[in-house]
Amino acid sequence: MKVTYPFLFFSIIFLSACQPDSRPTQIEDKKITFANFYLRYLQTEKKVKGEAYFRKGADPVQGTAIDYPNGVFFDGGSMEMKKAVGRKLYRAQRSADFKSTYQFEMNPKGTDSYKYDLNINPIFNFKIKNGVSKSKGIQLTWEGSNLNKEEELVLLFTDNQNRAFNIDIQGPTSSPEVFIDSEKLTKMKYGKGSLYLVRKFKSKEKKSGLHLNAISEYYTSSIDIQVIE
Repeated sequence: MKVTYPFLFFSIIFLSACQPDSRPTQIEDKKITFANFYLRYLQTEKKVKGEAYFRKGADPVQGTAIDYPNGVFFDGGSMEMKKAVGRKLYRAQRSADFKSTYQFEMNPKGTDSYKYDLNINPIFNFKIKNGVSKSKGIQLTWEGSNLNKEEELVLLFTDNQNRAFNIDIQGPTSSPEVFIDSEKLTKMKYGKGSLYLVRKFKSKEKKSGLHLNAISEYYTSSIDIQVIE
């Protein structure tokens, strides 16, 4: 992940014992901006969604919700701000072709302006070798890069009675392929069903008074499956 700062201001404050207002200034300087970003891409619908919210304070829970006067932008377009419980949520959603990086820009032209680039790794196609077998397990392969250590792969199954369950695979992987043991398939029912994947990425960064938390999710199209013994 990359954070860029087009405007960077440094102030040097000289303190002495005769300055009674030094303590409030020190407390204010120690406040941290906590920035939270979410990115989702839907392969079938070709839609991208971005969300962000911000707090400022000593910790992310007790901090004050931030409303940037110049707004927040996602992938070059403005985000709508809605008040939620305890936070001010910025949101944007639109139809778009997939790309591997989307940019958030906070408070353009403000003295505290900054940008954040969030990556999202796709799975363009996937398949199951030799079918879905409750006794032999599943060999899943996909077109795309290996899972890295910050990623997980979620397999979401739906059976012929519209009952759903999921299996989570934590990265890293040495290849674009995973094996799911039969012990994890006990909830599956025999017969027809469907499967789609969600590739999730999580990131945390700390940079000069700025703590960033980010999640990106890529949702694949679904495929039909047949569960056998």
